[in-house]
Amino acid sequence: MEWTGHYIDILKGEQFTPEYLALNPKGVVPILIDDGTIIRESTVICEYIDHIHPVTPLQPTSAIEAARVRNWTKFVDEYVHLMCATLTFTCSHRVTMKRLPPDKVDTLIAKTPDAGLRKKKREWFNLGFEGPEFIKAVQVFEKMLADMEAALVNHEWLAGDSLSLADIGVLPYVNRLAMFTMLVKWPPARPRALAWLARMKARASFQPASMSTYPSPWPTISASTARKAGRKWKKFCSLFSHKEFLQPRQFDLYSDQRSPQALRLLAHELASGLDEPAAP
Repeated sequence: MEWTGHYIDILKGEQFTPEYLALNPKGVVPILIDDGTIIRESTVICEYIDHIHPVTPLQPTSAIEAARVRNWTKFVDEYVHLMCATLTFTCSHRVTMKRLPPDKVDTLIAKTPDAGLRKKKREWFNLGFEGPEFIKAVQVFEKMLADMEAALVNHEWLAGDSLSLADIGVLPYVNRLAMFTMLVKWPPARPRALAWLARMKARASFQPASMSTYPSPWPTISASTARKAGRKWKKFCSLFSHKEFLQPRQFDLYSDQRSPQALRLLAHELASGLDEPAAP
């Protein structure tokens, strides 16, 4: 299926230009324009493409597998996506923004149209890894990985025996952990999730749809940031066993309770050193 990509540099605020806001008033990526029709939201875009290109359908015909797909995409849309924004901003964008003068940081955050998200970005920038939102992000990703391990016990793919929109929807978030070298060090180990990611990366569509779509300097900058994040994540995980900070009784996914003190200490360790400029 032929398509043309247009890179939007979100660190430069290109998603907030009048031209882009006319396409998506929320000021977020991605969008799909098909013959003049604008389709927004990643899950909706994936479902749309699946409908118009039924040669290799990714929505199962089995009712139970279709329900599994919807459960996965619902969890991604309602929890994982926002927490991935928290994780990415804290591990990567914040590092870049801390090199800017305070007034430029204020200007960049102020461009976010949604007042609630502006407030969150300010918190993510100010508190970094010690903020409650980052701790919640760790918790949400832990639930996602645990659910993946369970789903992959009897099947090669998340919803069943065939690749589906569940795998497509979850891939970017698991890959983000891998890009920050967090996945291989995640406690406890997630061997089935790692094997699943290897299968996804082996598909011919993975490379053209992932790193090759970014401008050429990005992979170098990302690798440097990822190495720092990975080193601190390894230290983060070694200080306490996973039982002390990933237990459901301490991490209530559906509440706004503050993290335990042990988590804050760990978060501080993870944050230490990531404020330094990334190596060229």
